[in-house]
Order: sequence, then C-alpha cells, then structure tokens
Amino acid sequence: MVYDSNQINIIQNKFEDLRFLPTNIDILVMEFLRTYDVLVQPSDPEIWNGWDNLAALDIFLNMSRGGGSIARSIFYTNRSAQVSQSLQNKSQDWTTWKRWALDHKDFEKFQDERTKEIEAYNKSVLKRINNPANRKLLDSVVIKGELRDKIKNIYNNLKYLFYGFLGIIIFRVYSEFYKILDFSNLYQPIIFLVLFVLSIFLLIFLAEFLIPEFLIWYFYKIKNL
Repeated sequence: MVYDSNQINIIQNKFEDLRFLPTNIDILVMEFLRTYDVLVQPSDPEIWNGWDNLAALDIFLNMSRGGGSIARSIFYTNRSAQVSQSLQNKSQDWTTWKRWALDHKDFEKFQDERTKEIEAYNKSVLKRINNPANRKLLDSVVIKGELRDKIKNIYNNLKYLFYGFLGIIIFRVYSEFYKILDFSNLYQPIIFLVLFVLSIFLLIFLAEFLIPEFLIWYFYKIKNL
C-alpha cells in the first residue's frame, strides 16, 4: 500500500524533511544565479511549493545537489548569503536578473541537470515516505490529519449554532446578574462590562481552538481503541 497525494500532503505538512523540492523555473533561475554569486529571489512564496521560508528550502536544495548533511547545507546557505551581500545591497531587480539567466548560454544545460537532480531527490523522499519501516509513525500522522480535516469541515458548518447556543447562555446569565447590580456603586457596572467582554473572548477561544482540538483528540482515541 502506498499513500495517495492527499495523505502525502498531510505527511509533508508534518515533516519538513519529507517535502518534495520544487522544479519550477523561478527556483532554477535563483539557483543558477547563485553559481555567479548573485543572491536575488522571487517574491512570490507560492513557487516554494509549500515551504515555510526560503532558508529552509535552501538547506534541502543543497542536499539534493549532494550537500550530504543538513550541517553542510546550512554552511552553504550562510556562505552564499555572505558572498552575495554586496550585490544584494544594490537592490538588483529580480526580473532583470531572471531575464539575464534565461538568456545565458549555460542556463538550459544547468536547468536539465538540476531538474534531474531534484527529481531524483524527490523520488528518494517518496521511497522514504512509503518505506514499511516508517509505516506505523506515518499512518498515525495520516489518520490524525484526515480526522482533523473531516472534523474541521463539519465543525465549521456547525460552529455558528454553537456560538448562538453559548451566546444565549451568556446573555441569560448576565441578564440575571444585571438585575442585581447596584448602580450607585461605580465599580459594579465596570466589573460587569469587563466580565462580559472576557466571556465573549472565552467563547471565541472555545469555539475556534479548544473544542475542535478536543474533538480531534477524542475521536482519534476512539478510533485507536
């Protein structure tokens, strides 16, 4: 049994070292420019293929080149940044550098070679994902991730009913409390207002965070009994 694309996405969201590397043209241009000590980068984070930041992506891009270890890859990334600092400070335009790279006589060869390297790296990642030795851990992640998605979809459709239900309870409680307030005492109305506002924030916190997480934990526990 192998994981489908949705299950792989769940796994890769959990484990950064099991994410596929992108082979889009902007990433390849960025890497090509670095061979000339030019550190510029595209501004669109969507090209990073789900990576949280470029620094993390850089580490694994270097490993796909045969960097060998995360320590060596971090060293490469830091060194590249230092070498290119003077050029970066000139605020060179990404579009200009991209055009320069695409027109360069060596870019096509570089593109072919790097694409093959990255594809080979991605295949090795896929083998690690589907390795039976990792099955128990990854199955647990997948089950919890799929459960989380289902519960959140259902809960998002019902949470406003829950808002209304808790809102009515809070309103009734504070209505009764309001009747016994002594408005000759300045502090009581202020305390009343503060408690009411805090109750609203508590309601939002419960509805948006604690209750969904509790449901995920509860149903996951039942499923694994």
